[in-house]
Amino acid sequence: MTILESITKISNASMDINKINSNNSNNINNNSNKIIQQLPFINIYEKSICTAIIPHNEIERKMPIFKRFC
Repeated sequence: MTILESITKISNASMDINKINSNNSNNINNNSNKIIQQLPFINIYEKSICTAIIPHNEIERKMPIFKRFC
């Protein structure tokens, strides 16, 4: 295998890893959004629980109903 072939293989592997990382990041964001959408149906009474799940401003931006709990 030539040096050029080696570099090409490494470059392709690197692109594959970047693609996987990007997909993982998108999956995490999608899952977070699904959790946020389900939150209004959860009864939460303690501020500590609210802030542990998602930052306050994110909750209030997406779901004003949450202001009652947090």
